[in-house]
Amino acid sequence: MKLSDANLELARKRPQSTELSLSVFQPRIVLQCRVYDASIAKGETNIQTYGVFSGAYSAVEAGMSLWVGSAVGLKDIGKARVKSIVSGTIIVVAENSDIDWQDNQCLTVYRYFEVLPVYPRIIQDPVDPEKVIFYKDYDIEYDNQNSILGTFVNMGAHRAAQLEGGSASLWYTSSGTSTMISGTPLSYDWAFEGGTPTGSTSANPGWVSYDTPGHYVSRLIVTSAGGSVDTAYRYVSIYNPIASGTNLPFQKWSLDSLSGSRDEGGYTASITIYETASVIEDGSVVVIFSKDYYGGTEISLGGNQENNSEIFFVGYVLDGSVQYDYEKSTVKFDLGSITRYIQQMLGFAVSVESKSAPATWTELLDMDMKRAIYHYLRWHSTVLTTTDVQYSGANPYVQFFDSDRSSIYNAIDNFMRSAIVGKTVADRQGRIYIEPDITTVATGSAQSIMQITSTDWRNSPDIDELLVSEISYLERGGIKHIPGGTTGTFSAYMACAPGKTPGYRGEIDQIQGLALNSQAHLNQIVGNLYAFRNYPYKTIDEDLAGSYRNLDIAPQEPVNIVILPGDTERGLGINGDFNPNALTYEYDAQNKMLLAHATFIPIVNGTPGEAMSIPDIPGEGYTPPIVPPPIPPIPPAPPTAAIVTYTWTIGTPEVVGIPGPRIPATRTAVRVDAYTVGGASVTFNIEVRGTIGASGTNVTPSDMTATSTGITATMSVMLEPGQWLWLDISAVSGEVSEFVATLTTG
Repeated sequence: MKLSDANLELARKRPQSTELSLSVFQPRIVLQCRVYDASIAKGETNIQTYGVFSGAYSAVEAGMSLWVGSAVGLKDIGKARVKSIVSGTIIVVAENSDIDWQDNQCLTVYRYFEVLPVYPRIIQDPVDPEKVIFYKDYDIEYDNQNSILGTFVNMGAHRAAQLEGGSASLWYTSSGTSTMISGTPLSYDWAFEGGTPTGSTSANPGWVSYDTPGHYVSRLIVTSAGGSVDTAYRYVSIYNPIASGTNLPFQKWSLDSLSGSRDEGGYTASITIYETASVIEDGSVVVIFSKDYYGGTEISLGGNQENNSEIFFVGYVLDGSVQYDYEKSTVKFDLGSITRYIQQMLGFAVSVESKSAPATWTELLDMDMKRAIYHYLRWHSTVLTTTDVQYSGANPYVQFFDSDRSSIYNAIDNFMRSAIVGKTVADRQGRIYIEPDITTVATGSAQSIMQITSTDWRNSPDIDELLVSEISYLERGGIKHIPGGTTGTFSAYMACAPGKTPGYRGEIDQIQGLALNSQAHLNQIVGNLYAFRNYPYKTIDEDLAGSYRNLDIAPQEPVNIVILPGDTERGLGINGDFNPNALTYEYDAQNKMLLAHATFIPIVNGTPGEAMSIPDIPGEGYTPPIVPPPIPPIPPAPPTAAIVTYTWTIGTPEVVGIPGPRIPATRTAVRVDAYTVGGASVTFNIEVRGTIGASGTNVTPSDMTATSTGITATMSVMLEPGQWLWLDISAVSGEVSEFVATLTTG
């Protein structure tokens, strides 16, 4: 974030001290009762109940978490998401197969809205056996949901604070909330549990005061004039001052590590608590908040959330990371930003097509990038219930949005990367920013937020210098989709850089399949990418002389870095704009010191690429010659072990990830061969994954583009037993009827 000149001067003052506090949100129980159904069976969704131990049915809301246990308060049998209460005592839950429902089981409903995938359901049309009927969340029929589009509700981060002078004040605003249909008026309904005032209908309520320790839930309902309704919740934890009271944040703990990068989509942290910590659960919301001093002035600086600079980090306890040591009374666990958390959640495959008059769940009104992402997050997950999401930058129309059965995060991030060269990244405070890479945008579209000179770093900067051009020729192609009528119209564009004549050194990089606004849009992308890939200073690593919390990995905000020849042993002189690509923090609790280390990548505005003419498509009556596919060359025998090949044969390939076999024994990947039948080309890579659903490692250094003449690449990549192979198709050009890729191992 850009600080005022006065605050930037404060941020550089010495000495600095930071006292971090650790908060784990503890949801309250709103209902405890029992199952009352002797014939209940596995997979039931309508749960008949009786015998309320505590709470009331009226306090239960859609989206809350329900625990199923063999005794009161336990979840040893399972968890489910509440959908509604009907007939007074019937709790309707989301589709489930992992709960063995039994009569008299104990149910506990928490005022807690978990981040979860939401599964669709497809059945055969009982009237027409050649058709199917789609449902969202297993029972929501299509009405007009894909025409009456909603909003990305922004209401700020989860919060934690300590009472000072008997109260704590927290700032609330809907800044960043955006509709899918521009210009649609919105109305707001806020509820501040435990706060004063208790509610508001203003877009920006401002300060809300809390005077009693506890864990609360704030709620915002945004209704559009078009009829859409979106509801979001945020968690608030209020504690007594350290010197008094018993309701305190954790006192004995350490921040073992905290780092984030744009390439990984957010932050991860490791925590150790040296006291009783039974409240730590997989998925618990953790807030690290601070008290800061700069040169003797108490003030918190940085963070993207308005008037919430004291919120240093918001994350979720990652599944499977909690390790209790009861003998030593310690617990260790890992935290992840919301983006890292949803990388662990598998969603179903989704396919949506742009239509001017949507009639089913598979059709979306005049779909653009932003609307496609909203549709996925709104109807296939609960992410929007507890998370700010902001889409910015180029927002071209698209005809199709398709996602394979991947994680919630990968479905969105892969879409951004392949369609507009963008990323999905969470900042430290838990907001998700979905934006094109700053390296592809036009000159002057992002202004520097500060200048970093030798006064801002410790030690000497580490500069990764590119001595030889990385790319000699870069080509990109894509489609401008203009919605309207049944399917809309299209314009195809291609561009190259530096021009039709390549440079003398470097690789060739060709990718198709972008979503575009115009030829000029593509020219700018190509020119900037070519300049970025060949920029002489790939990265600059700096140990910063303070916490510099005005820097973050999202949103993308350039800084001007000035390095004089005398600042480094290499004598390099640099004066240009760079973007924080990774940040790591070291915290010394004893000395109350928080220091940052940053990795910056260059922001380069290159000469726009040259437009390329696209060959005419053969007219009607033209029959292309039948060309048999080339026979892949026989790979040479590796020096050791027998040759084993893995082959994918795909008819009518699409941009998608396709799983492959599991590696049974240690082998070495030595060669990749591929060819296409029909069409122009398929761009792909083969990944090695330790876990299905997690990001993998590419077998070849860069993506390969196969054509009808075939392509071959050699390498030497070790494959370990238990790893999975994965074919990742990133672009398809032309009407390819068949694609064959073979990985040879020895």
